[in-house]
Amino acid sequence: MLGDLTEEQWARLDAAAVALDRRVCEDLTGANGGAEQHDASATGDRPALPDEPKDVSRPSARDAKGREGGEALAELVERVLDVCGQHYAAVTGTSSGRWDQESARELMGIALRTVCMAERESYPQALDAYLHERRARLERLWRRYGPGGMFAGELVLIGLPGCFVLCERVEEDPLWLEGVWAEQGQEQTALERLRDSWLYDTGAKDGR
Repeated sequence: MLGDLTEEQWARLDAAAVALDRRVCEDLTGANGGAEQHDASATGDRPALPDEPKDVSRPSARDAKGREGGEALAELVERVLDVCGQHYAAVTGTSSGRWDQESARELMGIALRTVCMAERESYPQALDAYLHERRARLERLWRRYGPGGMFAGELVLIGLPGCFVLCERVEEDPLWLEGVWAEQGQEQTALERLRDSWLYDTGAKDGR
């Protein structure tokens, strides 16, 4: 087919080939922004359109959660405190009159920073179901680390109903909780001991 081209068509084809070669060379040296285009091709991303902002960074799932988090509304804190309080009273046989209410709310606020915004409205119900399912495990935790237990005094957080929401959080998202805990200036050892006791010292054969 190429043999049937006229001299004029051959000349145009040669000119196009030269222009193409020059464009490729410029791309490779970066003269036409080739480095960015080749990088985009290598990663499978399409180049940004002229008026479209480029996605400079892609946050990890944890970074995204961090942006979604933040201080929980007082209403949510109260709802979660009520859920934990009911389960805590049933497990420990204590009443709210014996709890440090200010510390309990502070603990709830810290834990709830690690609940994504989209999940906060339904979180009290989800937490209630979680605590119901793990009632036997919570009772073992109290028997071992509560007053009169073999390891009494080792878990400073056991005296607050908020320790129950922390149990759920260390199982659901321990790394995020550790980060927020440190951010809020809390004692790291207290959280670490609760985490280890809950995850490794209260389980049964069914894992609950």
